[in-house]
Amino acid sequence: MTPEFWIQLATLLLGGAGALGAVYGVLNNRISASAAKLHERIDRVEAADAQIRRDYVRRDDLREDIHRLERSQESMTAKVDQMISNLVPVLARLAEAAINMSSNKS
Repeated sequence: MTPEFWIQLATLLLGGAGALGAVYGVLNNRISASAAKLHERIDRVEAADAQIRRDYVRRDDLREDIHRLERSQESMTAKVDQMISNLVPVLARLAEAAINMSSNKS
């Protein structure tokens, strides 16, 4: 195995890791934006309603929003898992092609 092969393999693996990192960053930003909107909504309700009404609305809104966020997070986790499961065979085929190319050069 030549140094070119190892460089190609390392580049392939780093590219895959970079893609996974980018997907994670995008999903993390989406979750953070949703959480910020949720906090904004809760704060508006607190400022507008009386003490008892504010607590009641906040509990109910928070419960629904948390369940919605949990479902959304589960959905995003499933999508990331699916993307990873689709990416692994592609990376394996690319690594196999790199190995074949390096063995053909020798």
